[in-house]
Amino acid sequence: MPTYILKEGTRATLRPAPVMMSVRVEGDGASQLVARGEMGDLPGLVRPRSDMLIIPNLIGSADVLIEPVNAASFPSPSKVSLTLTTDAQASADPVQVVLNPTDAAGLSSLPLLHLERTPEGIVVTGLSTKETSRDLGELGGAARVVAAKLLGTTHYSGVDASGITLLVDDSASMRQWAESGDARGALEVFDGVAEVVAGSLRRTWLQSADDRIVPVQLAAEQTFGSATNLTASPSNAPVDSGAPKASTASWTRSGFSIQRYATALQMLNPGERVFVLTDALPADALQTARRSAGLRIHYLVLGDPAAVALQQDAAGLCTAFDCVRRRLQQTLKARPEELGRIVRSLLGAGFALNDASARGGRS
Repeated sequence: MPTYILKEGTRATLRPAPVMMSVRVEGDGASQLVARGEMGDLPGLVRPRSDMLIIPNLIGSADVLIEPVNAASFPSPSKVSLTLTTDAQASADPVQVVLNPTDAAGLSSLPLLHLERTPEGIVVTGLSTKETSRDLGELGGAARVVAAKLLGTTHYSGVDASGITLLVDDSASMRQWAESGDARGALEVFDGVAEVVAGSLRRTWLQSADDRIVPVQLAAEQTFGSATNLTASPSNAPVDSGAPKASTASWTRSGFSIQRYATALQMLNPGERVFVLTDALPADALQTARRSAGLRIHYLVLGDPAAVALQQDAAGLCTAFDCVRRRLQQTLKARPEELGRIVRSLLGAGFALNDASARGGRS
């Protein structure tokens, strides 16, 4: 049985025959597979189960999608896998079409396939088939859902992982946020949004003892794990496989200037998006923004949003994370609107998707 593995925009041509499609969703909540023809309902469609459809004789074209049942959107996580096969009895050469696991979290529907009857046969085209991501943590998953609701299935080809760099401030004042878990929580939120926009891991520059770039393939908990473990790691011991070596001395530096990252900034290409995780806007933030030679620098600031708002000239350069009165995770759980504010700020200012709420968003 020939097997085609489709990605977005790729296609396979099948011999005319009845087709059967089945879908599997890993995650909570019910869902159903849906097929719609050019005029709406597809003639002759057979539904043995909610996760299975049979098209005995395709005429014209049809779109195949999956929708949540009794819910406005898919929860996180929702990993969707689809398989299409032709009727073995009706075809001497039955084939199978497979879509890689696809992330539907936060969407009110997810287009999967487009089927079209042509003189050559049935042309099957993959639609939204962005492969599902790694585990982003509770806050990351929630942020990804919010971002997906705002952006829908819109893809931004100009934004990719190679153009996203994260710098982590390790000055002495950041130690409290690393130990409390708030810094990790902010990073999870950032990764959840970046996952929707860029669909891949971001590069990380961790200011540490030997100033090395963290490999792009490392997961979030590994890259930031080296920062959160600075207080307990001997200076000559590696922190996590592949992560940079670090020491408690890294936390003794006082003050923070973006120019401490001059080496990292010089390695970046114009147009890259640079995010800095810190607890205060550096004094040279505006100067660096003016002379950044095409780099887009945005600050993820831990602390009191009201204090950040007082710095009016630099307010557009940052996204504030409220973790003064209680832990960030507690704040975002108790106030979902606060998570929405953060995600909108990251999309609008950080990723420069200023019309995010109107582009491809889900109602």
